[in-house]
Amino acid sequence: MTTYFDLYKKGEKLLLATKNEEAALESKLLLLDTFNFSQTKFLAKLKLTITNKTRLNIFLSKIKQRQKKIPLAHILGNVHFRNNVYNIKPGVFIPRPETELLVEKTTQIIHKNNLDPSETNFFEFGFGSGVISIEVALAYPHLKNMYAWDKSKKAYKTAHENAQRLGAQNINFIYKDFFKDWDFFKTIAQNEKLNIFVSNPPYIPDSHIRDLQTEVKKHDPKAALKGGDDGLKIYKRLFKLLKSVEGYFLFEFGIDQQEGLTQLLQKYGYANFTFSDDYSGIPRVLLIQNLRGQQKPESLEAT
Repeated sequence: MTTYFDLYKKGEKLLLATKNEEAALESKLLLLDTFNFSQTKFLAKLKLTITNKTRLNIFLSKIKQRQKKIPLAHILGNVHFRNNVYNIKPGVFIPRPETELLVEKTTQIIHKNNLDPSETNFFEFGFGSGVISIEVALAYPHLKNMYAWDKSKKAYKTAHENAQRLGAQNINFIYKDFFKDWDFFKTIAQNEKLNIFVSNPPYIPDSHIRDLQTEVKKHDPKAALKGGDDGLKIYKRLFKLLKSVEGYFLFEFGIDQQEGLTQLLQKYGYANFTFSDDYSGIPRVLLIQNLRGQQKPESLEAT
């Protein structure tokens, strides 16, 4: 006879055998998902015997998938980001916790500068599952001029579904290569509203992809990872194009890339920019203020 606690511990043991550092947490999440339990219900049933053998086997099947390095988000079909749950499908980049900081910095820009949402343009390059644009839209429902680009059809469909389910109806998701849609972007960006441009672009050096975790290199779309020889390929293109646009530009970037980004910013003539560390003390978010007659922006370190 197997209790829920026995099954939970078995899942943990099987995941530990594959050197999964989050074995206990993932076993619990997979069990909650399989039996449709809340945390409270799970705790209440820990010592009870499992009578539903079908679900027991489904749980073990999910554990086996995880042992094979299938991403947890793909097994569950979703991921938690900030205070919401986002549907995730294979072929769509899985959002990481670090990106929550990029959203936080973006909302701080709107709040600290007392920006009028009705007089602000918001743009995102490479929206993936839609988490950044959707979180900003939910925080500022009156922000009507929202545009986000991604050239992945799977991402376009997933982001639409997430936006509809979460009630963020004011985002124009555009299924197109942003660099081929530059004229359209430029037309909007010059409509006398203040511009906010946000992106978590591909920033992994191509030669480093083979060293990534199996879950990442085999299951995240390569287009969302590959950043060229030095990881800065997309930043170079965006910095060059955005120089003629006024506004606030925010980017996530990788470990050890602050120096390279600083050199690029200086090369393209940006004077006002700051870097913010993530909660592990690692430089993670770049803020560029490209406004005429403005002083260097204050640091937006987390408080």
